[in-house]
Amino acid sequence: MSNRTITEAKYNKVAGIVGKADRKKRKLPGSITRNSGERQSTGFSIASNVTRLRILTCAHTIADVFTAGHHHELTLDEVNAIFMFDIQCVHQEQEVRTMVSDQMISERTRWSTPAIAVALDTELDLLVLEADVGELVLHKVDGVQMACKADHPLIKLAKANPVKKQKLVLAGWPPQRSSASATGQVSTCDWTYDAVSGLNTKGYAMRLLEVHRMVGDSGFSGAPVLNGHCLCVGVFHGIFNLIMGYAVSLGDLNAFLEAHNVPPGGVRGRAPAVGVHDPILLFLDEHAAEASEDAISSLMAELESPVPSLDSLWRTAMELRLLAKHNPDNRDRIAKAGACGRSSSCCRRRNSRWPPRCLAWSRR
Repeated sequence: MSNRTITEAKYNKVAGIVGKADRKKRKLPGSITRNSGERQSTGFSIASNVTRLRILTCAHTIADVFTAGHHHELTLDEVNAIFMFDIQCVHQEQEVRTMVSDQMISERTRWSTPAIAVALDTELDLLVLEADVGELVLHKVDGVQMACKADHPLIKLAKANPVKKQKLVLAGWPPQRSSASATGQVSTCDWTYDAVSGLNTKGYAMRLLEVHRMVGDSGFSGAPVLNGHCLCVGVFHGIFNLIMGYAVSLGDLNAFLEAHNVPPGGVRGRAPAVGVHDPILLFLDEHAAEASEDAISSLMAELESPVPSLDSLWRTAMELRLLAKHNPDNRDRIAKAGACGRSSSCCRRRNSRWPPRCLAWSRR
């Protein structure tokens, strides 16, 4: 018996158990992936090196192989043998949408790039895919694949949870609608799943970031929830009660990436995925949230660290600038934390722009 046959037999067994459990709990008609054939979700670049790119997304795209009490039935090798993971480059979608054609957007040909699962935690609803950077398809000419040469910027994780009433942006890719977005306001950062829903048939164990009115359509799952500094504070999980959006919390994201040895970052500094002058983030900029004294002290300590990288200094300075820009209380806290009178060099820069505004990238 071949390995493929063995894997398919195990899938049928696991999917049967899961489907039976789900139908019993919620009277579902059948397994999700197997009935629909495929499912689309949003993912974003979290780590890279010269040749490989890692994409963070949600795990419930393969929800027919796990449920409460059945979370570790398959190994990663078996998951890759059973499911075919494909990713599509956003630059290709931009070309598809702007091409001259009589076809409807949904009917135009798109090309996918194969990927493999390298990290998975179904209890936290998180999945990392890996693809060869050189194989990312932009388009095909006479059957010849043309690779995308554009940069694929990483989205970095924030260092601290957002605060209550802070404005956030959900940047997703529902079918045929790349670069779609939704905004919302933080309600709380660490709900347990049972506090949100009494019906947890899948046995999720993550803590949830709750964002009021962040309603994402089908396909938004796995999308990054961004603060005003283009930093990820959660991975979108879904909506409840029609007006509340929920994301896997920042603490669970960090724990997942550390446990699976997926350190965020790359071999060189990269621009943020969305420029700080994007209209959506300008909206966030104009509504800077109030920050705690501990959060500001942490940022000041980052500026004074012995060997900070230029990228780290830029991000920290930008965070302080945005916090101070429209919130007098934040300016007072920053001053008390030592921003004024730190050294004579600070005074000599009185007439210069600090933090520097010039280090702002636009999306390419």
